[in-house]
Amino acid sequence: MIEHIAKWLLLAILIISSISLVIVFQLDYVAEALIARALPLSIVIGLSSIATSIIFRK
Repeated sequence: MIEHIAKWLLLAILIISSISLVIVFQLDYVAEALIARALPLSIVIGLSSIATSIIFRK
């Protein structure tokens, strides 16, 4: 039961952070101004995609 909840939670985090990163890039992305938003979102997307792939592989 807990593993099932964790799978859906990780998937939700991946989807929400991906959508947020797309929104950041569509705001006329200027690296100097928006790097504080884009870098943490990129890290979250990368780590959550790795975690999601490991959990769904099992």
